[in-house]
Amino acid sequence: MKEEFYNMNHSRRGECLIINIKHVGTEEIRAGSEQDVQRLTNSFSFLGFEVIEKVDLTKEEIIGEIHTLAGKNHYDDDCFVCVILSHGREGYVHTTDGEVSLSTLLDPIKNCKSLLGKPKLFFIQACRGNRIDYGNLVQDGSPRSSETLQKLSSESDVLIAYATTPDYVSWRDKRKGSIYIEVLCELLRLEGTETKLTELLQKVSNYTSKYFAASRYCQVPCYTSSLSKSLVFHMKKRVVMVMYNDGTYSNVSNPKAYTNATYSSA
Repeated sequence: MKEEFYNMNHSRRGECLIINIKHVGTEEIRAGSEQDVQRLTNSFSFLGFEVIEKVDLTKEEIIGEIHTLAGKNHYDDDCFVCVILSHGREGYVHTTDGEVSLSTLLDPIKNCKSLLGKPKLFFIQACRGNRIDYGNLVQDGSPRSSETLQKLSSESDVLIAYATTPDYVSWRDKRKGSIYIEVLCELLRLEGTETKLTELLQKVSNYTSKYFAASRYCQVPCYTSSLSKSLVFHMKKRVVMVMYNDGTYSNVSNPKAYTNATYSSA
């Protein structure tokens, strides 16, 4: 069967929401988080996203921010991205005044009608438990169509990428930022416009694991995916075809092609 790819040539790439929780309760500031934000901003702007950063949100504020984005019109967008930088445990991330379940944050985006059939991507840089992976020493053993109606599940076309596996901690350098975010952003900039996202995330897992080769600890990123097609962040075409209701069409210039996205901070 012929491989199908998501349409990544709408007039807009979409929004990338970065939720950066630097202060969690009375705990020490998450030093290095600002470096993560800078890398994420550079990488996703390069791919054409409008990057929005929200800093130190309460539980009520983070839920409100997600509902606001879920209520917007995304019909002209290719996809949606949300990155969460915080502490956490399995199924939850911390806010400044408590914690919130990932399902509470993901469900409104999953059910956004203008994002149905489009990729909804979530990247979680947070611990998923308290276990520490010390690793083991081993020997190297190598010698949708516009003409037909389609029923779409809200659980489809969702990818959730985690910095670590369930129940384990993730590591962050207080000066340089998170290892996972550093590797992810580097690969997005180098290969994001030509490599399928799932293949790129396999490389992220590989390179992140190798990063800890000389350390006493290990960390293995992972992801879950219900993407129904292959996803590549191709550079946008300068001209797009517009089909009209009477069956005619015309080619029009795409003002969003090959332009970096804007960046806003809150």
